[in-house]
Amino acid sequence: MSSSIDYNYIIQRIPEETISALMTDSVFSDIDEEVIQEFISDADAIVDNAMSLRYIYPYEFTDEILGEKAFKMLRRWKFALVRQMMYARKYDDEEMKEINRQHKDVMTKLERLQKGEIEVAGLAMKHYSPKNLIFSKKNEQVFTNDRLTAYDNRTA
Repeated sequence: MSSSIDYNYIIQRIPEETISALMTDSVFSDIDEEVIQEFISDADAIVDNAMSLRYIYPYEFTDEILGEKAFKMLRRWKFALVRQMMYARKYDDEEMKEINRQHKDVMTKLERLQKGEIEVAGLAMKHYSPKNLIFSKKNEQVFTNDRLTAYDNRTA
C-alpha cells in the first residue's frame, strides 16, 4: 500500500462530470489528466516534504494496522489539496468555503506536525528532533572564524 494517490483515486471521489467542468476550457471537452497529475505531484510534495522533517522517508511502519491507517490519512490530506487546486481553477473563495476550510485544516495539521505538536501513529520517526539541531537564539552567525579557531585549538 502506498501513501500516494493517482488519477483513479481522484475520479472515485469526484464525479467525472464535475472534473470535466473544473478541468476543461470552454474550447476543449476532454479532461486534462496531465494537469491533474501535476496537482497530485504538488500534493505529494507538500505532504511528503512536511512529513520528511520528522519521519523516515520512504515511510516505514512501526505497526502494520496503524501504518495502514496513517497512509489512508495521508491520502485524504493529499486529496484535499488536489481538490482545492482543481476547484480554484473555476471558483472564487465564496463558492469554495468548505473546500478551502478542509485545505486549511490539512495545512494546519502539516504545520503542527512539523513543529512536533502532533504525531502520526504507525510511522517510524527519525531519531533526532529538529528542535535539537544547531541554531542560535540571537540573530548572529553560529559558525564564525573565531569560534572555529577556538574549536580547532581545543581538538589539537
